Amino acid sequence: MTGRDDRAAAERATARIRGAAAAVRAPQGLRAAVAQERLAAETARPRRSRPLIYAGAAAAAALVLALAVVLVSGSGDTPGGSVADAAQVALRSPTDGPPGRSSDGRVRLSVGGVRFPDYAEWKGWRAVGTRTDTVAGRAAVTVVYGRGAKRVGYTIVDGRPLRIPDGGRRVSYDGVDFWVLRRGDARYITWERDGRTCVLATRETKLKRLLEFAASI
Repeated sequence: MTGRDDRAAAERATARIRGAAAAVRAPQGLRAAVAQERLAAETARPRRSRPLIYAGAAAAAALVLALAVVLVSGSGDTPGGSVADAAQVALRSPTDGPPGRSSDGRVRLSVGGVRFPDYAEWKGWRAVGTRTDTVAGRAAVTVVYGRGAKRVGYTIVDGRPLRIPDGGRRVSYDGVDFWVLRRGDARYITWERDGRTCVLATRETKLKRLLEFAASI
């Protein structure tokens, strides 16, 4: 037998040994025990990624909370104020005397640069008194006008405009847009002048009179 034949025989023997080894399977019990040991080892192994995941979730939650705080605290004026709140103020009785009159059709009283009108010469409604309140953290000044037993309160609220409550109806009168609302036996209209909320409210006069008052300014 030549050397080449010897090498071929050795290769064939090695192949037979490898095939026999591959065909041998460990007993089922032994294989199950090995599998359980492997599973226990993997379970006991510390997972370093979990703290990072939890930390990321906590940071995201903190960010959402901080954003909510910024949105609420950064909204400027105290939340919750609406034109309906200003209308309730306008319906109250005056606590101070009337403002002085001016020669330009205005009285000597203003809020945020917006002056109150003088209706005495136009319709005979004289300013009979004033009052000062707070609506949603903003100064609200009211001039009460009267003719006989009838009263109309005109309130100007400083700061950003108040929100319009549900149920408002937009009305255009003499080229000016107003919101018309009712609350119980009271009716009121609202609009903005130079970024300030203006409200006319009454229990004794008609809506048309309020629109005339507002449009004449």
